[in-house]
Amino acid sequence: MQPHPVGWIRVGDSLPHVEEDGGRSDCVLATDGRSVQVCYLQTYDYDWPLCWKQYGRDYYDFDNVTHWQPLPRLPE
Repeated sequence: MQPHPVGWIRVGDSLPHVEEDGGRSDCVLATDGRSVQVCYLQTYDYDWPLCWKQYGRDYYDFDNVTHWQPLPRLPE
């Protein structure tokens, strides 16, 4: 097993919290191993399964996400 860079969470281990009755997660950083996008996890038409959406581009799914991490805190 390869170690994961600090801060990245494997999607097989955990996912951002989404309410079960429909909705979306907070924005996170997500990667498919080639690029990093600001995304959120959303229920599709208020039903499972979940899909990754690119923030600001709601019509674009971000497929094959392997890892995610919370956004960094803003500087003070």
